[in-house]
Amino acid sequence: MNLDNKKILIVGGTGSWGQALTRQILDQYNPKSINILSRCEQKQVDMERQFNNKLLKFHIGDIRDKDRLLEVMGDIDIVFHLAALKHVPICETHINETVKTNILGTQNLIDVAKYYNIKKFILISTDKAVDPINTYGLSKALAERIVINAGYICIRAGNVLGTSGSVVPLFYKLAKGGHPITVTDPYMTRFSMYLNDAINLIFKALQSAQSGEVYVMKMDSYLLKDLAELYSEKYKVPINIIGTRAGEKKHEILVSKYEFGRAEDDETFFKIKSMTSKNQSTSTQSFQSNTTNIIPKNELKQLLEEGGWL
Repeated sequence: MNLDNKKILIVGGTGSWGQALTRQILDQYNPKSINILSRCEQKQVDMERQFNNKLLKFHIGDIRDKDRLLEVMGDIDIVFHLAALKHVPICETHINETVKTNILGTQNLIDVAKYYNIKKFILISTDKAVDPINTYGLSKALAERIVINAGYICIRAGNVLGTSGSVVPLFYKLAKGGHPITVTDPYMTRFSMYLNDAINLIFKALQSAQSGEVYVMKMDSYLLKDLAELYSEKYKVPINIIGTRAGEKKHEILVSKYEFGRAEDDETFFKIKSMTSKNQSTSTQSFQSNTTNIIPKNELKQLLEEGGWL
């Protein structure tokens, strides 16, 4: 789908994903407008100053507020839904708030999108939604079902290196400040992807995804032990093992064994067909962070240096 002359809404658009998506849309297309909906006034001011582009229109609002969504979404062609409460410990201690934003907020967006007959709606989801064991993952799994049931599409991503949801900024801040690095389990593995690759997956899905499909990018992973040691060695700080937090997985899954039977395997991504598709067989295979390619420590160091995180 071409984004030229389209009115685009990016929900939660002031974050890392939203800003990268905005930048690439402006670089690759000629949209009629890019509308940014978010709650934080200061982030909107900062983004407006940074981009300095008249195509960008900013709207203060919350996806919990359906009346506000009705005001903002009236003439929109395409919605990218990036808004969520996403930090696992926060979601565990604020379950009601997580439900209000991640589940009910998503339903509000879908209701308004259907009311205005918006044809394209893309939810950005997470590996935490697969075989979920924590509140965040459960809420995103339900958000996926809401979007898929409405006939729209989802993109399921792993950890994006260096974004606010990644452990990298935390380790960097601790180590640079001379503080010990706190590690829950050194043998945990986590998926890793670059933000530009994630945005390219969004565009890929926008072009070819069918109603009710989930797109999953194939990606490498890293060992938490290797990441912690790189910061420890660079900044001469100790590593403290603090134990696994509530709701934390040792390894992440992007395609479960229950989904693998209806997943089409492309060179760079999996395309999971709707649950109404004919193939519903359970597979012994899955796509998870401890069985994919684990980035060697020396290559991880190079990636962090290139990203300015080491």
